[in-house]
Amino acid sequence: MNDIPIGVSAHRDLTQKAIDSADFLEIKKISTEEVLHFKETGIKPLLFHIQYTEDGEYYLPTITDFYPFLPQLRAAFEIGTPEMMSLHFGLSARSIMIDEENYVAVASEEVLEKSEITQNLEKNLRLLRSSFPHTKLLVENVEFIPEAISLGAYRYVQEAGFFTCHVSKWLETGLIDGIVFDIAHGLIAAGNHPFYNGLGTDPLDTDEEYISRLKHKDALFDYFENYISKLPLSAVEEIHISGITRFSNGVWVDSHKAVGQRELDALALLLEKLPGLRGKPIPITLEYSRKPELIPRQIEQIRAMCAGVQY
Repeated sequence: MNDIPIGVSAHRDLTQKAIDSADFLEIKKISTEEVLHFKETGIKPLLFHIQYTEDGEYYLPTITDFYPFLPQLRAAFEIGTPEMMSLHFGLSARSIMIDEENYVAVASEEVLEKSEITQNLEKNLRLLRSSFPHTKLLVENVEFIPEAISLGAYRYVQEAGFFTCHVSKWLETGLIDGIVFDIAHGLIAAGNHPFYNGLGTDPLDTDEEYISRLKHKDALFDYFENYISKLPLSAVEEIHISGITRFSNGVWVDSHKAVGQRELDALALLLEKLPGLRGKPIPITLEYSRKPELIPRQIEQIRAMCAGVQY
């Protein structure tokens, strides 16, 4: 699988060596200034992951109305001509706070109903599809953090039936072209969510007592295999990968640390499970920026793992 392109999330701290080691860059702050900056670092294909406005605010696709931001999006797209664009399937509250210390979102207002989540997301997907019809449009799986910690910020969005049902419908109608499968999000959802880790609790009842039971749930790889068995893998068009952290209370979180053997093994399993992979090189984006000097080595490790996968 040496033909799989490996890219890196664009970040202002990236060294030129890190950029040169990647096959493409994925920009998360969608602004003309950001695109021009990375255009100057060399000719690399660009992908857009619509996460931050030009003012650095979060785009939350189930909450934010993208229409007022369309002029700045158009300007960035015109310069960057991205091959793909993607956005999250979530989050679930009317507003959130980011707990930077624990790497989680916390609901600061009421949680949306399921119908509101998908209606708001569909509205933004339709806007992006009509505005940028020649760019692949993808949605990304997100993680699950128990209710006791997140207060519902991740409610519903990583239930396989809910996610897969709507992704399949949007694929059939041509609203989207596929999904971004985030390895870190998948591992975290698998480890934290009672639908995948075998605890069988109602997700709304993931309270402190539930969290206390997570300490004893250590078969993360098995839970991850259960998780991916319920997702529409034939729709995967891009993969994100980064390292995750487990707190002493048993909860897994998206710390975006360096990729380790756990994440590489999960990536290998995913690639082996993907149907129709032969002849379809799926780009893999490394979402890591803590120590830019480590990025070339991280990319080498991912390339080496991909080369050894049987499919």
